Amino acid sequence: MRESGVLKQIKEYCERVINDRVFIWRQNTQGTFIRAKNTYAFHGLPGVPDLVGMTYKGQFLGIEVKRTGAKGQQRPAQKEFEAKCKAFNGIYILTDDLDDFILQLKAVM
Repeated sequence: MRESGVLKQIKEYCERVINDRVFIWRQNTQGTFIRAKNTYAFHGLPGVPDLVGMTYKGQFLGIEVKRTGAKGQQRPAQKEFEAKCKAFNGIYILTDDLDDFILQLKAVM
């Protein structure tokens, strides 16, 4: 399954099954093409996970979905964000499917 499909499954699970325990939303890091410079300008914080939110205890929750294998590698900015999130006692979940996400979330909540 593509990353977008897994993201949709996780978001629906959080909104329908555990909506009393987590509040999440899709966090897109947008780029705008600047024609005069023939380049993109990106908006938002580098490395922010695909889904962000909080638990019912007020704890930050970041969910990054990557495909299994070489094409599913985190970028350096994503690894830095994960490390900072964990250093500040946030929850950061790196997953490739819904079942794995559920297991990881249960382990930390």
